[in-house]
Amino acid sequence: MRPSVLILVMMVMVVTAAPYDAPDCPRACYALYAPVCGSDGSTYGNDCNLSTERICNNKPGLYIVHQGECGKKQYF
Repeated sequence: MRPSVLILVMMVMVVTAAPYDAPDCPRACYALYAPVCGSDGSTYGNDCNLSTERICNNKPGLYIVHQGECGKKQYF
């Protein structure tokens, strides 16, 4: 009985230690440069890049603060 318990424990360890790749993580964004300022103070090349950062790096609170680069005043 002991070998089967040991095998079961090892199988559980392998399954739980396997790397997790988010299935809905986009791999590429369009090449249009339309900068947006993120809530983390970083400038992203476009809204797709910001969304990729939010989804792929588990940052659910990341959002667009304004269009344009961070740290620059926007006059419209």
